[in-house]
Amino acid sequence: MSRVSASAAGIANYLTKRDWRRDSDYEMRREGCDYFGNFDGLPVGTQPFPAGLSNTDPITLIHMARSATGKTQVIVGTQTSLYVFNALEYEYVLDPNSAHNPYVEEVNVQGGTEPYFAYLEWQQIGTGFSAEGRRWEAVNVAGTTILNNGVDLPVSWRIGDQAVTPMHELRDLGVAHVGTLAAFNNVLMLGDIREIPSANYNAWMNGSTPYGAYPAGQSTDRYQYRLLWSAANAPTEFGAVVTATTTSGSANITLSHPSASFLSGDQVVVIGAGVSGGNLYASVVGVNGTTVTLSDVPQASSTSALIQKQSAIGSLSGYDDLEDDASGILKMAELMGQLVIYKDTAVFLARYTGVPSVPFEFTRVPSPPGRALYYKHTLVNVDGRYHLYAGRSAFYRFDLQNRQPREIPELDLCSNLFFEDPNTSIAHTDSIFAAVNANTREVWFAFPSTTSDQALCYDTRYGTTSTTAQPLTAASTVKRPTLNIQPVESEDWFVMGTSNGVLLMYGLVDQALPWWNNQTAIFYRRTSRTNTTDTDPYPSTLSAGLSDFRDEFNEKDLRSYLPNLSSQQGSVTNLGLGVKIYAAQSQTGTETLVVDHLIDEPRENLVSLFARAHNFRDEIIVNGKDNPVKLASRTYEVSRSRSRSAIRRDD
Repeated sequence: MSRVSASAAGIANYLTKRDWRRDSDYEMRREGCDYFGNFDGLPVGTQPFPAGLSNTDPITLIHMARSATGKTQVIVGTQTSLYVFNALEYEYVLDPNSAHNPYVEEVNVQGGTEPYFAYLEWQQIGTGFSAEGRRWEAVNVAGTTILNNGVDLPVSWRIGDQAVTPMHELRDLGVAHVGTLAAFNNVLMLGDIREIPSANYNAWMNGSTPYGAYPAGQSTDRYQYRLLWSAANAPTEFGAVVTATTTSGSANITLSHPSASFLSGDQVVVIGAGVSGGNLYASVVGVNGTTVTLSDVPQASSTSALIQKQSAIGSLSGYDDLEDDASGILKMAELMGQLVIYKDTAVFLARYTGVPSVPFEFTRVPSPPGRALYYKHTLVNVDGRYHLYAGRSAFYRFDLQNRQPREIPELDLCSNLFFEDPNTSIAHTDSIFAAVNANTREVWFAFPSTTSDQALCYDTRYGTTSTTAQPLTAASTVKRPTLNIQPVESEDWFVMGTSNGVLLMYGLVDQALPWWNNQTAIFYRRTSRTNTTDTDPYPSTLSAGLSDFRDEFNEKDLRSYLPNLSSQQGSVTNLGLGVKIYAAQSQTGTETLVVDHLIDEPRENLVSLFARAHNFRDEIIVNGKDNPVKLASRTYEVSRSRSRSAIRRDD
């Protein structure tokens, strides 16, 4: 009897494990996928993403935004646009921290009026982003979501806002664009900074789109090792300073360029405009182009005064150059109370101090050659305990106990599928990413594969690896979208995006869904953008390696084969389980198909046969839909013929 387990090629192990996954002591057919949301009950939001917006661009971002009051929403991005799904249930919403609550009044059936959310479907919150943009990154800091594509100026958004807002203070500091970002201790961390050259800055800021994308063709000053951070609990504040001209006795000051960092009501300090050239503390009364009207009048005239928000005084905002060998910051992620900063040749660990003069302490940890993070979007945090990522030629785990990247043996056994694919290269790094499927406890490493294996699925619970034929361009685990006034716990969904702009949900949740007939799992797939009723079958393939059954010299007679179903199989009447048995006279010889048998009835799963050969292997393929299969083991009835390998001699 051969156990259904392990990893190296052999009778007990697998050459192909596509759309199967481990669960307890059995292998089970991988679940399918459905459209995102309920497409039977709600009158709006009832089409594949995005409802009514006719999107066909690849989805490159799926992110769960969370407000300061605990509400969650799903943000989806394509290269040039951002969308949000506002609600799944008809719930009221009011976020006191948002300046734009999309409320309307309507008379209800009782004759009174009540507020309700105006957009119970997909809403576009940003468009016109650069077609040169990289894969989107997004983080949540203090109830604000920050989004960055590496080309446009990063933007911010809060639940309830009707549109994203460019991060004006970054541009007022001269930042052209940002390479990567992370959230750490309610502080926004930015790495790999490009700045507009000082010689070009004023001309650009006085142009028509000062906060738009800085053209890729124009030169920038790159500080690839620079780490820039915001004020605590204020991810859009970086202590921006703008040069101004003041006139003694006049409340109007003139900025060197129009600045959106200063709004009416802001408390500001004007350096050099007070008595004897000191500081003037005032509030902004109004802004008109480059003219800012203050609540108090300057006491000194200056052409080089500086205006800054009072909140910037004593704040944590600042920067540090992790120059080291001048290698760039590739990616950052929090891990057990520290920020891990991945560079080309080393890892820096940042510890939060909370001291305004030195808010972070940095420790350099050298990375062994060849083990550094290579495909930046594959970095994921697993259960808050360790990071996983793809290096140049292997997969690695990094934790704070060892502080050195370690190869993952279970992924190494099938890493050729990933690293030897022609499309796995740094030129396609934006199409190579990883996502955590919380419902199956797996990390999916997706890549633009040229084969049927579209992603490696590493099971962090059982230490096994499989593949899936499900193509995807973005994925993330999110909470079921709800806009209740009081935050509530909701189930986890693993949401996936495709290259043709369809948003899908993995077919396993932790609470039964009514539109799945009150089931927690489905075994079909939807792929069409236009047909929202048909479901598609898919094959699940489990193929073992050739085996001589520990007898290298003699031929064997294979008399029967039995795929043993798990006791957890359930009441499936039509298995759709196909069994193929292949025979070969040597490990490198031509394989001959000796059995091709379909098992429909779970209680009639014995495969009777007779075949003589040195080596055999089996292949199990489950086709169809609504037919989960759980396999505990496979049993071979084999006897030796004592031929002593005579037929394998050349002479």
